[in-house]
Amino acid sequence: MTKELRISVLADALAISDRTLIRRFKAALGQTPLAYLQDLRLEAARALLETGDLSVEAIGGQVGYNDTSSFSRLFRQRIGMSPGAYRNRFQINSAP
Repeated sequence: MTKELRISVLADALAISDRTLIRRFKAALGQTPLAYLQDLRLEAARALLETGDLSVEAIGGQVGYNDTSSFSRLFRQRIGMSPGAYRNRFQINSAP
């Protein structure tokens, strides 16, 4: 189960403003916190598609997306193919 993150909560914990947190995050990692989080989620989804047999819907939910269509759309935009096509191309076969 995923826990919802809020920039404002993180900024408060660090005693800085939301804008300062976003600016420092982007300066350190070269991308916004949202883009970084999406990249982490997509990497986890790729690993699940390569090694498991969960449905695309289940994988989307497991990595933090409640809406399968937005998960699939983001996956296609960032990876260049649909989750199903990615699985077909990169899934590690367990059969000898």
